[in-house]
Amino acid sequence: MKTKLMMTMGALLGTVLIVGAQGAGEIPKGEGRPPGGRPQGPPPFLLEKFDKDKDGKLSPEEREAMKAERQKATEEQRKVMLEKFDADKDGKISPEEREAIKANRQKEMEERRKADFEKFDADKDGKLSYEEFVKLGEYHRSEMMKRLKQGGPQRAGGPRPPGGPEGGDPPPNEAPPAE
Repeated sequence: MKTKLMMTMGALLGTVLIVGAQGAGEIPKGEGRPPGGRPQGPPPFLLEKFDKDKDGKLSPEEREAMKAERQKATEEQRKVMLEKFDADKDGKISPEEREAIKANRQKEMEERRKADFEKFDADKDGKLSYEEFVKLGEYHRSEMMKRLKQGGPQRAGGPRPPGGPEGGDPPPNEAPPAE
């Protein structure tokens, strides 16, 4: 009898703990961030640009306008790439022209890596310290945010607007401006 009572009490206690744990850590709706820590809705700069009725969210029409603008920017970038790499001017990229695009991107990335290294290696010891590495990461994040706000490519490998990102590079060995 005592064993049966202890097993019943253990089962009840286990059930209560499991049920309680299922709700633990959840944030009530409307408070803070949802589980997983990701913010809901579009970033503030997109709301500012596309939320025409200023209700704090994007309606289906506002989302379509945002999508259309992004598609237009993508199409313009494709045209620039085609003009630059379509060597025979047939309006198409051949396998050879595609290889030229890859080689060009690799060259640009290597030049960018070398320039970044030189710019952020403050003590010129040929290595990036933790602090130098953090500054490099902050710089790349700020440049990505600038491109996002301008509606340009989000990835470092994408085509750049003529003349490079607006605002230019920060002075050597200095942190980028805070966002």
